[in-house]
Amino acid sequence: GLSEKEIAEQISRSLSTVKFHKSNIFQKVGCSCIGAFKALARQKKWNFYIPPTFASAKYIINH
Repeated sequence: GLSEKEIAEQISRSLSTVKFHKSNIFQKVGCSCIGAFKALARQKKWNFYIPPTFASAKYIINH
């Protein structure tokens, strides 16, 4: 995955903003680290969720 700094650069936000939102997400779901969050996301199948905003063709990345 991307580092917090890389995420901040890609979405044109400050590093502190990314850290703030990441901390809030972890607190809301009861996780203390990225490993626990990834495990929870897999368990709840959140890793397959695509928000409707990003479901359009302009956001599709071809590898």
